Amino acid sequence: MQPQVLAGPAAGVDSPFRSILVLVTIFYAPTDSFRRLARPKWLVPLVASAILALLGSVMVISVVGMGNLTRMELAKRPALVEQLGHQQVDAFVAEAEQSTSRRYFSYASAFAATPLLTAFAAVTTLAGLLVFGAETTYSSVLTACAWGSYCASVVTLAVSGLFLAVVDDYTIVDPQYMVALNAGAFLDSATTPPWVRALASGFDLLAFGGMAIQCIGLTALSSRVTRSQALAVTITVHILWVLVKASWAALLG
Repeated sequence: MQPQVLAGPAAGVDSPFRSILVLVTIFYAPTDSFRRLARPKWLVPLVASAILALLGSVMVISVVGMGNLTRMELAKRPALVEQLGHQQVDAFVAEAEQSTSRRYFSYASAFAATPLLTAFAAVTTLAGLLVFGAETTYSSVLTACAWGSYCASVVTLAVSGLFLAVVDDYTIVDPQYMVALNAGAFLDSATTPPWVRALASGFDLLAFGGMAIQCIGLTALSSRVTRSQALAVTITVHILWVLVKASWAALLG
């Protein structure tokens, strides 16, 4: 049986501007916004999220500098710094600051990462929903995940821009914890193991907001997905993602 897809009263008229309008209304009327879509649509929020991630990358690299960012990443791995020595670290930093190819690679990575991660999150979410007995389609799940990611991307870019506008010392800016809406941002990187910070970052108000939008979308786009199913699967996927990040941080040391 094909899952029933819900739509608004104007679902018969599929306006190309419908998704553009939802870019605004999703923030104050998420349920109505999903039902306003004539069918599950994920392209607009995915492209918008990618563009926002690219803008954020350009902003951070232009203001903070590739050299400072490279030095901060190396500082998170004291064992590696000790092995390389300060002269080699300074050489890496200087190379990163002058490397145009590394800068553009960072831009490209930022642009591609969000859509790819969102698509993967949709796969795991769909699998979880099917395990819980829900009935939906990948397109509906991807649409819900994409709009949740878009909302988080908008807030991230806005708060990051505000932070960079008021901070004085860019040498202490850590892009991973620049938006201080998660518990990991309040832990000292010098004394806290990376895996502990990664675990703490799972308590993230920004992520919780995106998850709420995603749950609303899952239930609004498919009548055979209940709120409890959407909430349980979304939280489970988030926990698994945090555990993966913590394991990776522990592996890198």
